[in-house]
Amino acid sequence: MKVATKNRCPEKRNKERMKKKVGVKKLKTMKKSTKEEKKKRENRKNAKGAESHEVERGHRDITNMMIDW
Repeated sequence: MKVATKNRCPEKRNKERMKKKVGVKKLKTMKKSTKEEKKKRENRKNAKGAESHEVERGHRDITNMMIDW
């Protein structure tokens, strides 16, 4: 006789529901797209910091040139 086991973890429960509603193949593509979105967001954040740093360096160079002139 089989005994019904319940998953206590809510994340696992949600994944099982998603599999039933969406299907396994679509679920995999959905996971992939969320990972790609996170990477894009991180890249944007890193790029913003780098740009501002470059601009700041440029301003410093210009002011130093003006002082030396």
